[in-house]
Amino acid sequence: TFTNITADHTIEAWFSITDFAITATASSGGSISPPGVVGVSYGGDRAFTMVPNAGYHVDSVVVDGVNVGAPATYTFLAVTANHTIAAWFSVNRYTITASAGTGGGISPAGTLSLVHGSSQSFTMTPSTGYAIQDVLVDGLSVGQPATYTFTGLSASHTIQAVFALRTFTVIAVVGPNGTVTPTETTTVNYGDSLTYTITPNPGYYILGVTVDGVPVGAVSSYTFTNITSNHQIEATFTSNAMPTAVALVSPADGTALPPAVLGAVKFVWRHSSDANPGDVLKYVLTLTGPGVNFSSFEMTDTTVTLDLRALPIVNYVSYRWTVRVTDGQVTVASPDTFGIMFDPTT
Repeated sequence: TFTNITADHTIEAWFSITDFAITATASSGGSISPPGVVGVSYGGDRAFTMVPNAGYHVDSVVVDGVNVGAPATYTFLAVTANHTIAAWFSVNRYTITASAGTGGGISPAGTLSLVHGSSQSFTMTPSTGYAIQDVLVDGLSVGQPATYTFTGLSASHTIQAVFALRTFTVIAVVGPNGTVTPTETTTVNYGDSLTYTITPNPGYYILGVTVDGVPVGAVSSYTFTNITSNHQIEATFTSNAMPTAVALVSPADGTALPPAVLGAVKFVWRHSSDANPGDVLKYVLTLTGPGVNFSSFEMTDTTVTLDLRALPIVNYVSYRWTVRVTDGQVTVASPDTFGIMFDPTT
């Protein structure tokens, strides 16, 4: 107000635009740009960008205390007041879904939730009789590992274990003048059984059968049961008929004899037979036990009385006796071994 004006005057007024402040903050795991206190003129616009660190994402953006979602950018339009903006970040989480087919398991199984950058191992365990056939990671084969580890996780994955029954081979080897059925190599599953038939040609006989190198006799059939490994069966044939095995009669298995009979112990067995006319069958008796390994002379009879007093026989100790038979070409042992004991109380 000019008062009592007595001269000329001038008056000037100067104006400036009003500025407002926007305060921008960010949690750990990322940043906001621009940060801090940012000035904005009246009516102006201001954009902010949320930048998560590797392995993080924008969880939420809070403007003036109000959650506006999780935008990557936010713009204040026609600013006429002060404001605040806060960016919140969270670590990324990923899933690994683990599954297994029939015949085994995977551990841990199911869907696991894991944070960015972490590691997780899985173990594949086949059931009895099964083997790992394949391991698929995200649908692609990685071979047949017993364990698999995801490291530095940065995405979701799947892992699947595939199992298959274990298989084994049984090889049949056959000499001339006969057959073994099934022939050559047969593939079987774990736990299966497989029967072989051994057949000599006309005029021939089975000389012997071995299984995995161990003789099992002149059998016409052999069965592998509960197969859990590879095997081999081999058959040989001869034009000479083998004598049949001897059946023991007495002393019966488990007999107790008085020591007084040591000078005349009578042994009896049944006749063996032979398909070859003219073959003479001879028998040999053996007696074994602690300190004793006795074999008799060859004999054609099936009864013999032996004086055992020269042997270091001990009372109350079991001794085993058996008989083998030969036709001069092949010797066949009896499947029987009988035990006898000398007991002064009998």
